[in-house]
Amino acid sequence: AKKTTKASDSDAVSVITGEKAVNGVQELKVNSLAKTAYLTGAKIEGKDGEQITALTKLSDIKSGYHFNGGKITLTRNGKTEELEVGEDATISDVLTMLKNKGLNASFDEKNQRIFVSAKESGTESDFTLGGSGYALSVLGLSEKNNGAVKIDGQDASITLNGAEFTSKTNAFEINGLTITAIKETAPGETITLTTENDTAGIYDMIKNFFKEYNSIINEMDKLYNAEVAKGYEPLTEDEKYAMSDREIEEWEKKIKESLLRRDSNLSSVSSALKETMMGGIEVNGKMMYLSDFGINTLSYFTAEDNERNAYHIDGDPDDASTSGNADKLSAMI
Repeated sequence: AKKTTKASDSDAVSVITGEKAVNGVQELKVNSLAKTAYLTGAKIEGKDGEQITALTKLSDIKSGYHFNGGKITLTRNGKTEELEVGEDATISDVLTMLKNKGLNASFDEKNQRIFVSAKESGTESDFTLGGSGYALSVLGLSEKNNGAVKIDGQDASITLNGAEFTSKTNAFEINGLTITAIKETAPGETITLTTENDTAGIYDMIKNFFKEYNSIINEMDKLYNAEVAKGYEPLTEDEKYAMSDREIEEWEKKIKESLLRRDSNLSSVSSALKETMMGGIEVNGKMMYLSDFGINTLSYFTAEDNERNAYHIDGDPDDASTSGNADKLSAMI
């Protein structure tokens, strides 16, 4: 992303242009923000008001109760599973069980409360805890318990140019825009965004693509056209003993470089890449080729060995071979 785009209410949304930057005025409304599902337990009561710790056995927390090996049920995405909790289990044991199931779980000894939350936001993070016997109620995790609070997971929702989009986070990738919702807009309020094409960013994206492509195709040509390693057989231990580390490295390098010489599979892949790059694409009824954008390979006699299939961009200031040519690509962007 290259440019920050101003909005009429910077506290409600931040927007940056992406690789496919979109020109024009965008009308945006933030309907809701993403939330993480979490559950806070009611206060846990120890015997005679005794302060409890994470290592306190569940069966010892409330006077007059006996645990009798209860179960905790965890429901997510329509699937329910049971967690067996033994009579001698501690609060820490229960927290570990929940953590092993991908939840955040902690115990606040000061306030004697359990906190459980999903690790991500959005509706997919929503979960429900239930239990049998004494397992859940003793921890204050039941939604029906006095003092317990359950917050459901929620997706963020925005309306952009009349179309509604949702995301499990507060970030949206739409039409080349990266939109991060910060707060909901007021009822009836609409944010106006003005965006512009990031021509430098588009140019750099194309340039980086060809840099990677050239690296691959040059390496393929180098391996395919490698010299014959005649006389270079794998070294024996005695031969290695008589040579320096440098000599051994050069010897083995020579063998490795020739392994794909005239290899048919390498040739097939390389040819397919070259044919794809030379092919055209129809745009508004006209066939367009890379050369129409000032992107070409060098002539046979100008290019270095094994670099004759690499592409160069006319006017690229970092390319000594074509920097003096007219910059057709930038002009077309």
